[in-house]
Amino acid sequence: SSYNVGTLPIAIAFDGTNMWSVGTCVAKITPAGSVTTWAMPASIPQAIVYHSGTKTMWIADICNNGGFYKVTSGGTITCYSMTATIDGGARAPYSIISDGTYIWSANFGDGGLARITPSTGSITCYEKITSNTGIGSSGIVYTGTYLWVGNECIDRIIKICVNGGVPCNLISYHIPTGDCRPIVVVFDGVRIYAGNNTSKSISVIG
Repeated sequence: SSYNVGTLPIAIAFDGTNMWSVGTCVAKITPAGSVTTWAMPASIPQAIVYHSGTKTMWIADICNNGGFYKVTSGGTITCYSMTATIDGGARAPYSIISDGTYIWSANFGDGGLARITPSTGSITCYEKITSNTGIGSSGIVYTGTYLWVGNECIDRIIKICVNGGVPCNLISYHIPTGDCRPIVVVFDGVRIYAGNNTSKSISVIG
């Protein structure tokens, strides 16, 4: 089966019952195949994730400085914007995950992370977490203990401990295959896998 969910669907997520996609529209697809769509504000959505505590979907918007949209099950959309970086650049959230408490994004434009408190929409940014150059954070995943972030500009995967919602104790793993650009990071319950865009390969940690 296929479903019309609007133009340019770029990301999908599961809320435990329904599938969601985001592009020019946010779409909810029920198990019975019913599709409801809501128009997105002017933006360039990049990723979507479900937060179980608030029962809301969260969308990373890479457009302009970047920010996030909260979407309720009924389709109410609320925007939360980020401020510019210390250097005045765009943060550009590239990917997004939930650790059960917070929403986290990997920000390509500042080489760091953003932490969102879903109940309030409060955003805390941590610049240059994955690279001193201040650019390149791409894929992000949570293992239950650590955040793992790929940085495609320095060919590294960074393991980050989160203590009380604050990133600390970083360990960096270099991918020894030259210019590989790890842009996607996933966890299978045991190992970390990074999808390397340039080298057309998969790196495994663990």
